[in-house]
Amino acid sequence: MPRILARPMEPSRFPHFALLLGILTVGCSPGDDDKDSAGDTSDETDTDTDTDTDTDTDTDTDTDTDTDTDTDTDTDTDTDTDTDTDTDTGEPPGADADADGYIAESDGGTDCDDEAPEIHPDAAETCDDGIDSDCDGLLTDGCRRSDTYALADADAKLTGSTFDRAAWSMAAAGDIDGDGIGDLAIGAVGRDEAGAGTLSFRGGVYVVGGAMSSGSLESMADALLVGEVDGDQAGHSVAGPGDVNGDGYADLLVGAPNASGAGGDGLVYLLEGPLSGTISLGSADAELGGTADWVTGWTCAPAGDQDDDGLPDLFIGSPGPWYTGYYAPTIPGAAYVVSGTIRGDAGLDAVAHAVIEGDRAGDLVGYALSSGDLNGDGVADLVIGAPMNWYTGGNGAIYVLYGPVSGAVAAASADATLTGISAGDYAGESVSADGDGNGDGLDDILVGASKVASAGSATGAGYLVHGPASTSGALDTVASATLSGSASLDQAGKAIAWGGDSDGDGHDDILINAPGVSTYAGAIYLQYGPASGSIELSSAAVTFEPEGPHEFNYGVLDGGDLDGDGLDELLIGTYANGTSQNGAVYVWQGGGT
Repeated sequence: MPRILARPMEPSRFPHFALLLGILTVGCSPGDDDKDSAGDTSDETDTDTDTDTDTDTDTDTDTDTDTDTDTDTDTDTDTDTDTDTDTDTGEPPGADADADGYIAESDGGTDCDDEAPEIHPDAAETCDDGIDSDCDGLLTDGCRRSDTYALADADAKLTGSTFDRAAWSMAAAGDIDGDGIGDLAIGAVGRDEAGAGTLSFRGGVYVVGGAMSSGSLESMADALLVGEVDGDQAGHSVAGPGDVNGDGYADLLVGAPNASGAGGDGLVYLLEGPLSGTISLGSADAELGGTADWVTGWTCAPAGDQDDDGLPDLFIGSPGPWYTGYYAPTIPGAAYVVSGTIRGDAGLDAVAHAVIEGDRAGDLVGYALSSGDLNGDGVADLVIGAPMNWYTGGNGAIYVLYGPVSGAVAAASADATLTGISAGDYAGESVSADGDGNGDGLDDILVGASKVASAGSATGAGYLVHGPASTSGALDTVASATLSGSASLDQAGKAIAWGGDSDGDGHDDILINAPGVSTYAGAIYLQYGPASGSIELSSAAVTFEPEGPHEFNYGVLDGGDLDGDGLDELLIGTYANGTSQNGAVYVWQGGGT
C-alpha cells in the first residue's frame, strides 16, 4: 500500500506552530525391475535409485544410495529385508552436478547455478558481490547500512526550485504512468505559479517516475500540478490512494488547506492517472471541500476499500486550527472517508462514506492519518492522530478503527485509543500503519510524540504498537518498542514512518526524525526491524546527517521499489534545503553499505 506523510501546520498561516510474507514427497528415480532367481517374478515398486543389499538367495546386489528420510518397503514376495536410509533434500529427481544437495533449475529443481556448490537456496548472501547466492533473484539482499551517513552521499538528490519548499509532503504514489515502476509525488507548498522564485504559497506537486538519478524536480518531473491561487498551499499533503477507477493506473490526492472552491473551504483534489505535463489543480477529476476553518486537506491518505465496491477509497483530514484568536480552540477536528468513485465538485459533509469526529474542541482529530490491515481480515483499518488532545486534559491520542468504517462515528468510540503518557506529549502528530515490523503478517502502528520529556523538555519519542492493536491504554503500556531522543529539544518523532524492508530480512524498518539534534542541525535515524524494548536513537543502526543546519524539519518515507531490485528505497525530505528554501528529496537505495 502506498505510504504517506502528514505535516504540521504552515507557520505563515498558523503562527503558533514551530514548523512536520510441504515438504515434497520426493519421487525417487525409477530403479531396476528386480526379477530374482529365487522365483520371484514380481517387480519391486521402489521408485528410487537404491538397490537392495539383501542376504537372501536373490541375485540382487543393489547398493542403496537413496538419500530419502523415509523407509522404503519392497513389494516383492521374497524375504529380503531392505533397510533403506533416506537423506533426501526435498529436491525432485534430476542432475546435481555440484553435489550440493540441490537439483538444477533446468531439471525442475531450485539450484540456480548447478556448477557452484556455494550457490543454492539456503546459501547466505554476501552484500554487494553481484552474486545471487540464495537463488531468490535479488543481488542486493543481505545488505544493510550500519553507520553515520551524510545526505550529500545519497544515491540521488532531487532538488526544488527557489522557494519551492519541496518535500513539505511526499508520497509513494504507485504506478501513475503505467511503466511498472512506482512513482513519487513531492509536495512543494511554497511554489509560485510559474516557478519564478517567489514565495507565493500557491503550491504545487511534482510527479516523478523511477527517481534514481539526481537533478532538479522541475526538469525530472513527468507532471507538475499547480495550485489555483496564491496562498492555497497546494501540496501541503499528498497521497497515493491506489487505482480508484480500475483503469490500471494509480491515481493521486493533493491537499490544499487554504484553498476555497465550489466544494467548500480547504480542498482536496483527486487526479486520475496517467498524468503528464503542467496541470492546474482546477482541472482535477474531483474537488472536495470542507467547512470554513476546519483546514480540510491538511492531511490525506489511502483508506483501502471501506465501501466494499472493489476500489480503494480516500482518507481526508480536517483537524481545524488549534487557536481562534489566542489559544481558544473551537473545533474538534474530523477525518473523512470518501468513495474513490467520487467525481466533480462536492462538499465532504454531503458525500462522505464515513465521518470520524472528535468529541472535544481543540483535539485536532485528523491531524495525522494512516491505514493498514492491523487485524488481518483483509480490510484496511484506520488510524487517526489527535495530538492537541492535551488542551482539554489529554496527552495526545491515536484512534484505531477496524474497517470497514461507515456513517457518523465518534472518535471516542474507536476500537482502541492509544494515549500519550503525560500532558503535552503531542502523541499522534505523526502516525504510520502500513508496515509489519515483526513479520507476523499483521500491520503495525508507529506513533510520533515530539514533546515527550524523557531527558528534558521536548526530547521526543516514537512508539511501535503491534497489530491488531486492540488494547486501549497509554503508549508506555501498549507499545512493544520505544525509540527515544537523547537530549532536550531533540524533538524525536516529529515525523515517523515505516521504511519498508530495506535490508531484505523480512521485517519492515523504522525511519524517525529528530529535527532538534545538535542545536537544530537535525538527524534522521533508521532502526532495523524487528524492534523491541527501549531504544535510544543515538544508538540506532543508521544515522543520516544533513548538508546544512535546519534541514531536518520533517520528511521520512518508504519510497517503494523505485529501481526494480526488490528492495524498498528510503526517502528523506528536507523542505528547507538550500539558501532559498528550495527543498530536496534524498533517495537511498535499498540494501547498501
